[in-house]
Amino acid sequence: MSTQPGVSIIVNCYNYDRFIEAAIDSALAQDHRPLQVIVVDDGSTDGSWALIQGYGACIEARRQDNQGQGAACLHGLSLARHEIVVFLDADDILEPHAARTIVEAWGDGVSKVQYCLAVIDEHGVPDGNVFPKFGKGLSPEAARAEIFRTGSYPDSPTSGNAYARDFAAAVLPLVAHHDSFDGELNGLAPLYGDVISLDRPLARYRIHGSNKYAQGALAVERFSAYLRSVEHRTAFLREHYRSKGQTIGQDVLDHDLKYLEYALVVEKLDRKEGPGRRGVWSVAALAIRAALRSPYSPMHKAVRIAWLCALAAAPRGLSSFLVEQRFIPARRIALLTWLATWRQRPRPPLDGSVSVL
Repeated sequence: MSTQPGVSIIVNCYNYDRFIEAAIDSALAQDHRPLQVIVVDDGSTDGSWALIQGYGACIEARRQDNQGQGAACLHGLSLARHEIVVFLDADDILEPHAARTIVEAWGDGVSKVQYCLAVIDEHGVPDGNVFPKFGKGLSPEAARAEIFRTGSYPDSPTSGNAYARDFAAAVLPLVAHHDSFDGELNGLAPLYGDVISLDRPLARYRIHGSNKYAQGALAVERFSAYLRSVEHRTAFLREHYRSKGQTIGQDVLDHDLKYLEYALVVEKLDRKEGPGRRGVWSVAALAIRAALRSPYSPMHKAVRIAWLCALAAAPRGLSSFLVEQRFIPARRIALLTWLATWRQRPRPPLDGSVSVL
């Protein structure tokens, strides 16, 4: 009988009939056992449910009225039998060694293992970009410290995380119906245990135009939407940490590098006046300070600071170009793509086999 923890992979789907089979196939292809694959269809109106049913007894399939991604994940969690759970978006793909690598990194007191994602396009073609950039210095202690300093820490979107089932069961019901439930789930993880960061891609993240914040073309409103989402998430985290006797300060977003980078983009490209606007150079100064104090490598800090200074000083036309080069890989010129990804190249699997990336 295996003494290793099992993994339950919960695939959530809504109107992704063009992607769902690739997601399910990648879950079933894991080289770790024990394994459970659960698929929850969130009231799709396309052909998703028929495709899901075609897998028969290979998976545990459920269908619910459309309630949102978080509710679908919560439904799947109620069926999970194993100690570790992965919420896989139906448009993403796991590497065959993902579950095994997660289990190898697991340990007592772990609430989450997070890992990098390799970006692919709508057709599954890699573009060479790998994110997030965790770096070697993001220990569990550093992730916990970042929460109290900035209100967040470098983390992955939904498909880039494996959670302790007990942790997810305790907090997902609190956030499942929130707009940014995965960000809130990640933000709570350091409060309930250790966050282990693996600086290698274990899944592929598909950019196809329907992603919430990932962009294939420059859309300033998505940057604004991200800022609102982070503000709501931070308010929730502050209250939950307070209920556990922990204090997240009121000014943490003034130290959050990613938030400030997005805020700078809005200051430069959105000409609408509104409350909370602080001016380009005020935001840039905060962002530069945040970069200097971030847990990234000196080279990474230097690149981020150079971009911040260039964006703050650039005229509007050049500003759009700089934002595209930073945030939209599809628009990035070849040299900058190489510079942005040469330190992120996917590492070979731990067993020496060839990665499919």
